[in-house]
Amino acid sequence: MKHEPISCLCPSQYNIVELEDVNRNRIGQWVNTTSSGNILQLSHPLNSEAPVGSYTIVVWIGEEKIYHNFKVEKYVLPKFEIQMNLTDKISVVQEEYEVKVCAEYTYGQPVPGKAGVKLCRPLVDNAVIPITIDERNPQGVPDYTPPCHKESIEMDHTGCASYAFNLAIFTKNAGEKLLGDVFSFRAEVQEEGTGKSSITIIMRCIM
Repeated sequence: MKHEPISCLCPSQYNIVELEDVNRNRIGQWVNTTSSGNILQLSHPLNSEAPVGSYTIVVWIGEEKIYHNFKVEKYVLPKFEIQMNLTDKISVVQEEYEVKVCAEYTYGQPVPGKAGVKLCRPLVDNAVIPITIDERNPQGVPDYTPPCHKESIEMDHTGCASYAFNLAIFTKNAGEKLLGDVFSFRAEVQEEGTGKSSITIIMRCIM
């Protein structure tokens, strides 16, 4: 929730100050308050389930009543998008492949936080993998798992993060015949402070 501070430009002595919600229920009251200057500042906490809409401040100065309305609105987290800087194809002779991930709010500012990057080389569609069954694994476990590698890196002041993957584990692999000629890149950016995250997945061909 976000709401305006209760500020009244008035004399230094206030008999009663009341706060009413959207249903005109009194949810706050201050009696015989005094300001050191010509502005009185008071605060009242609102929980996350407080109704949104127009709230009213009622100030009693002697027999005179002064009203002031303000709005309480739901706080909406800003949205952001992820962009990944990848070449269209990857060569099997490459030793490294650098991935750059950037996150930007819809209003143009960089997103502070962390980026989780993950590179996998999935199995071919018709791959047949033997399964080992023993006393410890009565349900069976596959004899081969397709390679994946993931890293967590801090976003810089521009809202970007880079990481160079070692391609040897993907291209010089004992089970390479079982692997498809594609890479799957997954990037997840987690916003600092809120924990809000966004995910992007991109596929790239291997030459």
